[in-house]
Amino acid sequence: RRPKKKLSISPMNFSHDFISPKSIRQSSISPPFQIPFSPSGQFLGQKLQSQNKSGVFLPPVAKKYYFSSILNKSWQQEDAFTSFESQNYKIAAIFDGHGGCNASKYCAQNLKQKVEKFYGDSLFETLENAFTQSIQELNSEIQELYPFEGTTCAIVAMNDVRVVTAIVGDSQIQLGYYNDFLATQILKLKESEHTTVVDGVLRLKGKLNFDHCLGDLELKEFLNQEPIIEQFKVENLKYIALFSDGLGNTFTNEKIDELIKNDLQTKLAEETDIKVNVIERYGKKRMEFENVQENALLGKKIAQHLTKEAYYTSQYDNVTVGVMVI
Repeated sequence: RRPKKKLSISPMNFSHDFISPKSIRQSSISPPFQIPFSPSGQFLGQKLQSQNKSGVFLPPVAKKYYFSSILNKSWQQEDAFTSFESQNYKIAAIFDGHGGCNASKYCAQNLKQKVEKFYGDSLFETLENAFTQSIQELNSEIQELYPFEGTTCAIVAMNDVRVVTAIVGDSQIQLGYYNDFLATQILKLKESEHTTVVDGVLRLKGKLNFDHCLGDLELKEFLNQEPIIEQFKVENLKYIALFSDGLGNTFTNEKIDELIKNDLQTKLAEETDIKVNVIERYGKKRMEFENVQENALLGKKIAQHLTKEAYYTSQYDNVTVGVMVI
């Protein structure tokens, strides 16, 4: 993304490789991300289970995504999120904008309509193709409406058989299982004749630090806007989390898994409410993080806890987290 205007608090320098943590399971799917499905939509690869550890089926109707989205120490909130149901799938998405907030908000507001257009009324269309077509159409529209803005995209859908993800950029989906976790891939910007190093950071045409995103009309010919499509099993799944790089650049995937599973175990019973959440900073009063509310449901508490933990680091970027407890 383009460098955001930094305030008096500088971002922390991290030594972790957040692009390809060892815990990320590489997908067997390679461009153009073709999925091995039969014409009826049946997955032809490894069989996915539709029951949890206790043998109970997992209908998506009983679950919900809860979000916490904070300004943090940035000037403007450029993250946006949405969640909805379509054809027995629980779907959620995060869009992390750069160059402004309009592109990410537009995508969040229009994703449901796009998915239902390409998938909701068709008996033959796969969800994977519907996600790809939805993302392509959103990309064309924001390039026309907001040519100097761009956004990442992280979409997750779950039913009682599988979890499907679609990723463009460095926002991530993470799935926690009883004894492990999996996270979606991030495509790292590679050095080429179109990249330069600016203040120690490799950038495309001196601007973006990745080339996998939506929008950015002026860089269109250099960008990869095809989503990475992956799918995961639901057996033994404990949570689904989706988050912008405001969290991913603050904590490793291992640490995020540890925080969430600890919260699931303790149910945040001992978490005390922070009394002051609207504070004076840089001459403005604004809410920079969400309190952990005692009467909130567990998914919301966990999302709030993660954004609060990110706030207390020197990370300045917006942080958005969505959590579904299984």
